[in-house]
Amino acid sequence: MSIHLTAEHTGSAILVEPRRVAPGDPLDVVVRPMLAGEAELFLVEHAGRRYLLDRADIDRVSPSPASSLARYETAERIARLRVRHALAAPARELPEGVTPTEVACAVAEAGWRPVLVRHGHGWLAASAVTLVGGLIAGAP
Repeated sequence: MSIHLTAEHTGSAILVEPRRVAPGDPLDVVVRPMLAGEAELFLVEHAGRRYLLDRADIDRVSPSPASSLARYETAERIARLRVRHALAAPARELPEGVTPTEVACAVAEAGWRPVLVRHGHGWLAASAVTLVGGLIAGAP
């Protein structure tokens, strides 16, 4: 039996609504809510494509924790970056009505990168973290 991810199933934590940010926004609009645990995935629409930012993207463009930079120097470097600097490949997009298994397979096939799932006129997102969260939430 397959469960389709419709509006009544989105509360299962498998799919989350990503926060929208613009490519020209300072990277801090992503970093601060991510570090505070307020949001995990951010949707960026740029040049007709959709991108999802997660912690891996921030880590990729941030100075290494092993560097000799002082804390304020690291903060200054991040403050100079824009969201567009963290964009990697466009997100994989799935149609509405996919099953949780199809979402999990798409995340795995994308190299454990987040994927987008059409939801009405908008988008929901799934990542390895949301998949694990959904498994934990569904455990007896």
